[in-house]
Amino acid sequence: MKTYDLYTDTGGTLLADGKKLSKDDVCVEAIGAIDEINSFLGIIYVQLADEDLKAMIDYIQRNLCRINSVLGNADVNFERFRVNAIEKMIQQLETGLSPLSNFILSGSGLLSAHIQFSRALVRTAERRVGAFRVKNENIMPFLNRLSDLLFQMARKVDQTEKRSERLWKGE
Repeated sequence: MKTYDLYTDTGGTLLADGKKLSKDDVCVEAIGAIDEINSFLGIIYVQLADEDLKAMIDYIQRNLCRINSVLGNADVNFERFRVNAIEKMIQQLETGLSPLSNFILSGSGLLSAHIQFSRALVRTAERRVGAFRVKNENIMPFLNRLSDLLFQMARKVDQTEKRSERLWKGE
């Protein structure tokens, strides 16, 4: 498979089905936002010592590739069980974490701050995919749950590293 072509040199993008779009097309923006999350999750993956969290990041990255395949008109689907799996991961991480009564500021530790940044990237992707009006009914819930999962993951990392959460109390 060739990784470049002359069409992309002139500001275009080719989708899996051969459809040609401009780089500023809403579909290309959505694919790019998902790619940004996936790339940054790689930075998090290499920093993680916890094998369970690494497995979660691996699962997320593989599903983000699948989402981009769907957005790029590849002949694949994105099923509901993928959303359910993220929900189970959230429940697993919530066990042992204190209930929230305040907003949490990022920056308790470098790794948790990176995870919080990836959560913000997911919110951007939600807006881009939402603007694209993706037809698959499971992608938006997956992204929504993913931001929640990453938030809880950052909290779990802070707990494991024995760092106090930086609370915002409305001041």
